[in-house]
Amino acid sequence: MIRYRIFYALILIMLAVFYIYCDSYVPLLVIIVFISLTILSVIGTVISSKLITVDTSASHSVITRGENSDAQFRIKIKNKSVFPISAVIFRVEFDDMQEDGGTQRKLSSTLCARDSRTIYTMVSTVHCAYIRCRVCDMYICDAFGLTRQPVKKGVFTSHMTIMPVMAEVSVLGSSPSMNTDDSDRYSDVKKGDDPSQVFDVREYADGDDVRRIHWGLSSRHDELIVKEFSQPISDSCVVVIETGITAETPEKRKSMTDRLMSVFMKLSDELIHSEQMFSVYWYSKQGGKNVCFDIVIHDDVFPAVEGYLSMKFSDELCESLMHTEPLFDGNDKRIYYIYSSGSCNKEMLSRLSEKYIPIDADMIIGQA
Repeated sequence: MIRYRIFYALILIMLAVFYIYCDSYVPLLVIIVFISLTILSVIGTVISSKLITVDTSASHSVITRGENSDAQFRIKIKNKSVFPISAVIFRVEFDDMQEDGGTQRKLSSTLCARDSRTIYTMVSTVHCAYIRCRVCDMYICDAFGLTRQPVKKGVFTSHMTIMPVMAEVSVLGSSPSMNTDDSDRYSDVKKGDDPSQVFDVREYADGDDVRRIHWGLSSRHDELIVKEFSQPISDSCVVVIETGITAETPEKRKSMTDRLMSVFMKLSDELIHSEQMFSVYWYSKQGGKNVCFDIVIHDDVFPAVEGYLSMKFSDELCESLMHTEPLFDGNDKRIYYIYSSGSCNKEMLSRLSEKYIPIDADMIIGQA
C-alpha cells in the first residue's frame, strides 16, 4: 500500500514539474483527469465495500477419511455494485480443532461490476479431523492502490468433518442383550411398544390390536384411528471415549484419535444394529465438564464424532475414565470404555469394576 502511494505521488510531482516548465495546458488537463479518476476509484471502492458479500462453505460438510483426504472449501465473493473491483485481498486460515496452530494462505481476486466469483481452496490431511476454514482480513483496494476498505458482510467461517474409516473387526463379539428398563425419555424417530408414550397415529389396518384404537380421534374423524407407541431411550448402555491422549508427536496423537474413532464407529454400528440405544460420554478439559450424546440411529453418530474431534487434546492419562467414573457409581449401567493402550494409565485401568468393558482400540485395529 505504501509503495503504491509513493509511486502515485511521484507521478503527480512529475506532471506538476512538466506543467511548470512546459508552456501548455496539456499537463494540467492530465493532472485533472488523473486526480478525477483517483477520486472516482476511491468513491467506488467505498461504495463497493458496502455492497460486496462473501459466503464461505465446505464443498461437503462430511467426508470419509480415505475417500477424499482433501478438505475443500468454497469462498464465493459477490459484487452487487456498479463499480468494478481491481483487487479483493484476504487471508484464509485452516484450523484442525484438536491441534494448536494451523495453516494460512493469502489469496486475491478481481471482480467486474455486478459479478461474482468462486474461489476453491483446500487443505490436505490423512487423519480424521474437524476442520475450520476462516476468511480473515478481507478488504478491497481501489484501482490505484491508495486505499483499502474492509469487507464486513457475509459468512466468513465454515467447518468440515472428516469422518474415520470404520474398524473391520467386530468390537462386541456377540450382540448385547436388549434392555427393558423403564425410561422417562422416548425416541422421536423410532416406534416401539411402550404404551405410556404415543409416537404417531394412523388409520386402522387389518390385524391391528383393538387395544391401540384411539377412540377419541376415531369418533371425531368417523373412522378407526390407531396409536403407534414410542421406543424408550435407555441409558443402561454407555460408551466412554478417552480424551487424555499423550504421544511424542502430534502425528502420533492424531493416529491414536483415528483408532479411537474407528472403533467407536464400529461399536456404534453394532449397538444400533442390535437395537440397543445408548449414550456416549467423554470428559472435555476445555469445558471442564462431561459431554454426552444420545445415540438412537446412525445419523446421531455424526454429531458425536464431530463433537469429539472439535476438542483439544489433553495430556492427562485416563482423563475421561477419571471424570466419568463417579457418574456411574452405584448403578447397573453397562459401560464400554474405549481407550488406547499406547496412552493409558495401567493402574487406573486395572481398577475398573466389573461393569466396565474395556476396549483397546490399538488391539482392535491391529487385528484388522
